[in-house]
Amino acid sequence: MIRTKTWTEYLGDSEAEALYQMDVEKGAVIGAKIIAFFKDDFGDRHEFVRWDSCHGQFHKHCLYDRKQGRDELSLPAKRAFNEAVADLNANWGRYKSAYVRNHIKRG
Repeated sequence: MIRTKTWTEYLGDSEAEALYQMDVEKGAVIGAKIIAFFKDDFGDRHEFVRWDSCHGQFHKHCLYDRKQGRDELSLPAKRAFNEAVADLNANWGRYKSAYVRNHIKRG
């Protein structure tokens, strides 16, 4: 039986949030998703980076980049999830700033 654990945490001083989802079967992580987002002054939600295990491979969607590329993590699911959490905690501010710079029109 697959159990799904879902939780949300603030990043920094609540400037952004991360939604975490982990699928566990018999004590092993078999799939996961992390979505980082912020709300603008109008209340619109903007995803700026996402990791997921869709298509059978854990990978990162670089939504902050103009090209919006994808980086694959060739690791077991639990280790890939932990690496993604560490990357997000270390770099979320840079990813958010890049998203704003590349995708939100000013003035």
